[in-house]
Amino acid sequence: DSAGRVGINQANPKATLDVIGSHRGSVANKSANYTLTTSDFVINCAMGSSFTLTLPAASADTIGLEYQIWTDGNSGSLTVAPNGTNTLGALSGGSSATWGGGSFQIIWIRGISATGWVYLHLS
Repeated sequence: DSAGRVGINQANPKATLDVIGSHRGSVANKSANYTLTTSDFVINCAMGSSFTLTLPAASADTIGLEYQIWTDGNSGSLTVAPNGTNTLGALSGGSSATWGGGSFQIIWIRGISATGWVYLHLS
């Protein structure tokens, strides 16, 4: 429309992108160390062993970027690490967060600044 809003199955969009219906993003299966890219969205982690997912370097381009990370509940632990000295939640200076195996986990990660990320963890 004239305000720059786009509607999908929505004749009168009320937001910049207004979608009536479902959406789908890329899904990747990982079971070893991996550095996420800006093309990743859903990451399914097969937790037969421990490994690390490293976030891309935070920048103005990653603000608002989101990842959904799912673990299958098997043994091993998952570490999510920021890139370099970027922050992850309240953790600063490149600190990482680790979740143990043995239970199903869902972790949402979102870029919030040019230097950091936040996460929400459910198990």
